[in-house]
Amino acid sequence: MAAPAAHGNPDTLGQRVRRLRLANGLTQGQLASRMRMTQARVSQIEAGADSRQLPLRTLCDLADGLGVDFKELVAGDPTYEHVDLDNASALTPSVTTLHATAPLFDRTVELVTILALLREEEARLLTIVGPAGVGKTQLALHTAAALREVHPDQVIISLASCRDVASLVTTIARTIGLRDRDARPLRERLITALHDRHVLLLLDNVEQALPAAAMLAAELIAACPRLTLLVTSRAPLSIQTERIFTVHPLRLPDAGKTVTLAIAANAPAVQMFVHRASAAVPGFTMTEANAAKVTAICRRLDGVPLAIELAAPRTRVMTLDQLLRQLDHRFKLLTSGPRDLPGRQQSLRANIAWSIELLAPEQQVLFRRLAVFAHGFTLEAAIAVMVHAVPSPSSAMSWSATDVANGIAHLLEQNLLVRQEQPHGSPRFVMLESIHEYAGEQLAATGEVQLLRESHFRWIAGLAEQADAALCGFEQDLWLRRLDDEWGNARAALSWASDSENALGTLQLSAALTDYWYLRGMLSEGAYFLERGLALTPELPSGDELARARVRALTAASQIAQPRGDLAGAGTFAEQGLILARETRDREGEARALALLGNHALVQDDLEHAAALHHAALLRFRELGGNHRWIVAGLNNLSQIAYQQGNHEEALALASDALACATSSGDIWGFALAHQRLGDAALALEQVTRAADHFVRSLVQNTSQPSDWGVANAIAACASLATVAGMPERSIRLFAASSSLYQSRSVSIPPKLRPDWTSMLTRARVAAGSERSRHAWATGSQFKPEEAIAEALAIAVQVTRTGAAPTDLPRLARQDQRLHANRRVRKRGIQPTRFRRLPERDRGGHRDSG
Repeated sequence: MAAPAAHGNPDTLGQRVRRLRLANGLTQGQLASRMRMTQARVSQIEAGADSRQLPLRTLCDLADGLGVDFKELVAGDPTYEHVDLDNASALTPSVTTLHATAPLFDRTVELVTILALLREEEARLLTIVGPAGVGKTQLALHTAAALREVHPDQVIISLASCRDVASLVTTIARTIGLRDRDARPLRERLITALHDRHVLLLLDNVEQALPAAAMLAAELIAACPRLTLLVTSRAPLSIQTERIFTVHPLRLPDAGKTVTLAIAANAPAVQMFVHRASAAVPGFTMTEANAAKVTAICRRLDGVPLAIELAAPRTRVMTLDQLLRQLDHRFKLLTSGPRDLPGRQQSLRANIAWSIELLAPEQQVLFRRLAVFAHGFTLEAAIAVMVHAVPSPSSAMSWSATDVANGIAHLLEQNLLVRQEQPHGSPRFVMLESIHEYAGEQLAATGEVQLLRESHFRWIAGLAEQADAALCGFEQDLWLRRLDDEWGNARAALSWASDSENALGTLQLSAALTDYWYLRGMLSEGAYFLERGLALTPELPSGDELARARVRALTAASQIAQPRGDLAGAGTFAEQGLILARETRDREGEARALALLGNHALVQDDLEHAAALHHAALLRFRELGGNHRWIVAGLNNLSQIAYQQGNHEEALALASDALACATSSGDIWGFALAHQRLGDAALALEQVTRAADHFVRSLVQNTSQPSDWGVANAIAACASLATVAGMPERSIRLFAASSSLYQSRSVSIPPKLRPDWTSMLTRARVAAGSERSRHAWATGSQFKPEEAIAEALAIAVQVTRTGAAPTDLPRLARQDQRLHANRRVRKRGIQPTRFRRLPERDRGGHRDSG
């Protein structure tokens, strides 16, 4: 807790910030660099120069920067006596409960032993180790389920695609709901989010990321005193405090004894085989006549669950005798695996190899080539990589789309692939981890790796370029989901390209994924790959294509740096991009760099310079005759600049231009933001009804797209509308709801605070009075997002006095589209084409810059 104030004076927020900052050994500048504010702003807060209540997000950022709890920071300051501290501090993401579904087949002894180990004093990290396919994950899931009363917060994270610390941190943070949009490093924010939580974190498939995972686990254990880690891995982490539990194959009937039905039925390995065989062949049962044969099969499979998974479905085409003979032959053939592998893993490899040997030659080729995919693939992807891009070796057969489809169907039948139904799009096909590893080894042995990697990279790069062009349009939600599905493949392609020192490919693919990284809160990972690509190229690369790729990557790095709070980096990257673009006469790159420098100036409140840069960028984009999303973003930013300068008529005209361009080009991001800008300007001009109309349309569009802070902004705009309309308590409720939405989603907010909204909230509180204000804020803070949206829409509709109910708002959105369909832009000379109807349920994103 903070030290008490001297001489009995009230311990104000400013005094406490200064005391905590000095205790942490920070200068004002260092504290400011951790947050989205200037050193001057920190100085003002410490001096108590602003008597108004700071926005909750700013307070939470201060608490994060000082390493204290939100409540500790504000407690005792009379300015915040009416703040609902319990709800206001709900920034830390919550984790989800996991469930075990597959039967364990008599792992009771193992489960009891693991639970006993975890309940020992100081037991914070337990690693379940064992060979591939032995059932580590299922045992861990059942362990977590048994601990649910002790650890109600649980989360499982698969780290199969992670290879380094950056991807580990990103994956864990995304899974627990932590968004990468903060000035502080994501690793530091992850530790803060887990520091005080009583959480069981189950990390699966850690062997993919050793030793990086061991270093991260040690750091989490040391920094988070209430955290418990349950890990599955093929090898121990080998760090202090680690407890290790080795999982063995399923128990078999004792050797040398006569096998009866009762004895066999009591063996977990046999139980599993019967369970899987009866699923493949309805009606399959174990009898006194076949119990010995089933037991013999399980014994030759060493009781390894994955091996049983592969063998049992063969009963669809083989008798038990035939299956037993095949096993005998393959084990003899493949008994001398690598000597440094455990014996059971050699047996597992033998079973996988035997399964693959049963395939026809062309199916074996397809099987090993499919190992190039990470985290699965669709049929379309497999055809693109296997047929259209990979030159067939002279000794191999030619491929067609039909060949690939038939081959995948056969691999599915042989249980070498698993079909995963998607709620959207085509089904995906995945290999179990051990099978995928074996296929990769087979691929490496053929000398086809380079061909397949190049083919795989060209496919994912083409997909990313398509997504980059579509992420600002009508199909944004579709492409976001596609990139979600293929992110494992994109990460693998980027890692291969950068490891291969393929500078051009790394730069181009990273730049194409920049908007995706932004929307999904993966900014640290984006910065990592962009900077790796930039490090592979000289500052003045030879060749126009590489130079253009470097310019695009520099501007992309600037886009990534600004929302991370790295303002210096954002400016430096944009400046470097501008210099290189001018030296290489890259006109589009020059325009992008100018726009990003304009954003940099805007964030720093240099409005005149920001306006000049954005005007220069717009001129170049128009000369190039394309890239409407950057034109729309530039017009919206110029409208914001004019608004902040008090030029409200100019702000209105610029936002109108942005809206016309957005509707003609299908830019749903720009469409929503332009209505927000139009409403701001109209309200400043006391055109209340017009402002309400625009705020409605902005909110309707934002609610249909993944833009949390766009929704929060629109709700706050409607709150200001309620103040003007004489509804102070409803205004306070909406401001509280908007603030809660920011906090609960951990999304970014505009770096410059909205003084107009602060003024509106103050007016509403004065009008409502202290008691009603406190009650209204508490009520609004509890609003669910849909409740806040409904309240905001109801207020806006009431103000417009059109008689429309909230359910009529989709009709209003369609009217807005028709209204602007054939509008000619007065001042900017843009001639919109016929507007394509915005689908009511089409989702998009919101971007404040190009």
